[in-house]
Amino acid sequence: MEPIEVLSKFSFFADLSKQAQEKLIQQSKIIFDNAKHSIVKKGDHSGGVVLVQEGQLRVYTITESAKESTLYWVDPGESCILSINSVFSDTLFPAWVDMEKTFTRFVIIPSALYRELFATEPALQKFTFEILSTRIFDLVNSLEEATLMSLDKRLANFFLRRANSNHTLAMSHEQIATHLGTAREVVTRIIKKFEQKKLVEVGRGYTRILDVSGLREELLPDQAKHYK
Repeated sequence: MEPIEVLSKFSFFADLSKQAQEKLIQQSKIIFDNAKHSIVKKGDHSGGVVLVQEGQLRVYTITESAKESTLYWVDPGESCILSINSVFSDTLFPAWVDMEKTFTRFVIIPSALYRELFATEPALQKFTFEILSTRIFDLVNSLEEATLMSLDKRLANFFLRRANSNHTLAMSHEQIATHLGTAREVVTRIIKKFEQKKLVEVGRGYTRILDVSGLREELLPDQAKHYK
């Protein structure tokens, strides 16, 4: 696939000047792979701004107890806020990034080029600010979950945020545990409790939400549930 075919999938590209488009086509690096693996590790130079065209990237940290904890996902048409931050602050990458899907295609725009175009291209400025605002919300939400929520509430919130339009989350208990930074046995125990309450249905490699309102109620403080 030619660079222009990939870059044209991003909302800002059509609104760039012709000169900016040509620079992106000539200097951007298109990367694609059909295997899940790490593309950036904590302490690496990011090399530029990452834009996902197909598949998904997972950005995560590793705790002191060697557990992974997901910060956010980068879906098609989106960029990674930490790569943007590294480009503008000239700092090392502060987390790990893995390809989450079996096939992922993304673009890396070199740091110097991104800074140059950001200074002159309103479309790229708008795209950058939209990504920053969205990702800051994700990061604050992740921090709030990790510090203020019990694991039961974090899991309920995870289902509500990550399930597809059919209310289904296609992940194993092991994968969910990895994202939440806990043990598979703990996730399985909580999901069984949700099953007993008829909030979810569990199958091989998936969990389906049966009662959205009931699962949402799990997020309420115990006192609020009592008076509801």
